[in-house]
Amino acid sequence: MISQETRVLTVQSNPRFISPAIVTPETVDVSIPPDPTVRRGLMVIAKIIQNLANNILFGKEAHMVILNDFLKSNIVTVTKFLSEINVSLYHR
Repeated sequence: MISQETRVLTVQSNPRFISPAIVTPETVDVSIPPDPTVRRGLMVIAKIIQNLANNILFGKEAHMVILNDFLKSNIVTVTKFLSEINVSLYHR
């Protein structure tokens, strides 16, 4: 189970820093081809990372449900990683 401190870290950092950098990489000086398919792929990647970080499966978007097996097999690893980051940030 994810701790409250880790949840706060995830809720604050992912939507503010990680997802925007993935969806619009040019904001962090990474160039991408001007192709809408590439941008859509980046949006899907950001959604997957968000769901992994929040420890939830897809349900509302039927086309994303196929990724739930991937989420199930990786949620524990991501939760552990976020907990380790949390410990290093709060226990300096």
